Amino acid sequence: MDFNKKSLRKLLMNLSVLLCAGLMNTFDHISDRALNEWPLWTALHFDEWMIWKVLHFGVLSALIIEVVYMQWYLSVHRRFPQKQMRNNMGRLAVLFILLSLLHVAKCNFVTHDGAVARYLWYAYYIPLTFGPLFLFYAALYFGKADD
Repeated sequence: MDFNKKSLRKLLMNLSVLLCAGLMNTFDHISDRALNEWPLWTALHFDEWMIWKVLHFGVLSALIIEVVYMQWYLSVHRRFPQKQMRNNMGRLAVLFILLSLLHVAKCNFVTHDGAVARYLWYAYYIPLTFGPLFLFYAALYFGKADD
C-alpha cells in the first residue's frame, strides 16, 4: 500500500492516541497497594500529589476513545459518497460513542448494586443490537451508484 507522509502522520498520531488511552486504562486498574510497592512511585512521592487523588484515568482514556470515534465519524462523512451508507456508518459511530459513555457511567459514577446500574446494564443492549443492523444496512450499499 502506498502511503504519503500526511496519511502516515495521521496513522501514527491515531495509534499513539490509542496507545495512550490503553496505558491510562491499564494504569487506572492498578491498585494503590501495587503502586506503593513500586520504588519509583514512592521515591518521587507521587502518592502525595493532589492530581493522583482527583484524576481518574478510566474517564480520561474513555474521553480519548470518544475523540477517536468522533474522528472516525467525520472521516466516514468525508469518504463515503453514498448518502445512505454514510448515514448508517454515522449512526454506528454514534452507537460506539453511546456504548463508551454508558461504560464510563456504569463503571465510574454509579454504584454496582442499584437500580441505575441495572438500567445502564440494559442500556448496553441498545448499541449492541443496532450496531450489526446498521453495518448490514451499510453493506447493502457497497458497489451501488453515488447519490
